Amino acid sequence: DNEGLIKWVSAIENKPARVFVTHGEDSVCDIFKNRLIDELHLKATAPYSGTIFDLEKNVFIKEAHPVPIVKDTESMTVMGARANTVFARLLSAGQRLMTVIRHNEGGANKDLAKFADQINAMCDKWDR
Repeated sequence: DNEGLIKWVSAIENKPARVFVTHGEDSVCDIFKNRLIDELHLKATAPYSGTIFDLEKNVFIKEAHPVPIVKDTESMTVMGARANTVFARLLSAGQRLMTVIRHNEGGANKDLAKFADQINAMCDKWDR
């Protein structure tokens, strides 16, 4: 409810120092964030999963990048609901892997190389 949220934020007497938009599709979050910035002149952010913000210092520690989710419409129509659930679980595991990879940024080269080798080995096994 974009309009309702704008009304609600507008009614706040002491405006927040920053607003985090975290619910909804990426495009909808961006639209609402831009309205907060353009219409209400607030600092607004629509962070991606993995972003870290220090509220006390009012600074980003880490800004995550988007990880697109690709829908496999063929398996959704051919294999039925059970397969969709299992495939959705696999996609979720892939997203988790990307989050873990991002959390290891700045790690020791030896550990990162071992991690990369393990992922590549898994990919070699499952690439069809």
